[in-house]
Amino acid sequence: MNTFKPAPLVDAYDIYQHLMDYWAETMQDDCYLIALDGWVAKPSRIIETDKKGRSKDKGWVCDLLPKSLIVASYFATEQAAIEAKQAELEAA
Repeated sequence: MNTFKPAPLVDAYDIYQHLMDYWAETMQDDCYLIALDGWVAKPSRIIETDKKGRSKDKGWVCDLLPKSLIVASYFATEQAAIEAKQAELEAA
């Protein structure tokens, strides 16, 4: 808190409230996931069943890490190829 004391327009309670809001909105769920399962970032498939009883694969999701980080870390070359093809498609 001593960092913000010289700033006359910053209320100490506002900083505390901002940190608590960030905890409630962002960090709390991630920390509970880590406490429950350990540090496991396991992607899982999203399978939906339609009215006729057929299963459709809707992609994948990871509860702990955003898709963008996984793609950037493990599939950077594939993502670059997709973006290049997308640019070609838009140019045509």
